[in-house]
Amino acid sequence: MDLLHADRAGVSHLTPTDPWWRRVWRLPLGVHVAALAVVLVALVPVVGPGVSFSADEGAAIVQARHLARGDGWIVDHPVPEADPEGTNYPLELSARGLDGRTAPFAKHPLYAVLLGAASRLGGVTAMVLLSVAGTIAAAALAAALAGRMGPGLARPALWAVGAGSPLLFDGYLVIAHTLGAALAAAAVLCAVRAFEDRRRWLSSAAGVLACAAVAVLLRTEASLFALALAATVAVAAVVRRQLQALAVA
Repeated sequence: MDLLHADRAGVSHLTPTDPWWRRVWRLPLGVHVAALAVVLVALVPVVGPGVSFSADEGAAIVQARHLARGDGWIVDHPVPEADPEGTNYPLELSARGLDGRTAPFAKHPLYAVLLGAASRLGGVTAMVLLSVAGTIAAAALAAALAGRMGPGLARPALWAVGAGSPLLFDGYLVIAHTLGAALAAAAVLCAVRAFEDRRRWLSSAAGVLACAAVAVLLRTEASLFALALAATVAVAAVVRRQLQALAVA
């Protein structure tokens, strides 16, 4: 419904004399979302899902594979004889417990579980596609938000976020940046809906809390976003109340 709202805000009637590019641009927003998805998925084999670009990626992939095999969270040192004390565990940023055992990616267990499920479905490629799905979702939600700001903004927002922002590159990394961005956009959209329709404030508030909570579970910096969103909503509520009081007076 939010995408339909954004779509209708920027749709104008086509005429037979309109050039082809205008006809393509004015296709329904859902078609643009599908086209973005095709482009991003088509680039997966070009980028190549078999290379890690950060220590977090390597740790997350190892953890996910271990979980997918049903071996649990603890991953033993691959060469214990070379490092009997375990002080040089080869995966950076790993979490080591008091018993000396190590989990490569335990700081965000929810993401590791999601990656484990993806690994069972399609290995590392499925893990990358999870990030791609996050980029698509973030772009679609950005379009829904932009459509509320002004006619004709939904489509530019979709392509700017999906193909012209850092989320394009994050979509091919096994990190939760894109999922966190999508959840942040969803939380903002729920907050906007609460202001648009006060009858839905309870369900919208529940949506804000749920999206923000899951985002925090996936990305540490999402806690800062949650605080900023809470402060923004509080200030907006105060300003709205003052404006209503002035209108009555």
